[in-house]
Amino acid sequence: MKFVSPSHRGVSDRIVCLQGQTWFVELKRPGGRLMPLQKVFAAEMERLGQNYTVLSSQREIDEWLTGLNTKSGCS
Repeated sequence: MKFVSPSHRGVSDRIVCLQGQTWFVELKRPGGRLMPLQKVFAAEMERLGQNYTVLSSQREIDEWLTGLNTKSGCS
């Protein structure tokens, strides 16, 4: 799901709900970097024990999804 929060800049681009897990996913171009407010959001998610990742290519997305399937025992 595309995530927009008008009152909070720096939130992740997407919220992904898969296999009983919720992930905050930031999508970047290859070589792209997190902006300062995005770094703050990432740190807050870590502090709260939430799932957060930054992906910057279709290959990374595919590997991330494969990893989720492997961890949950799904194929």
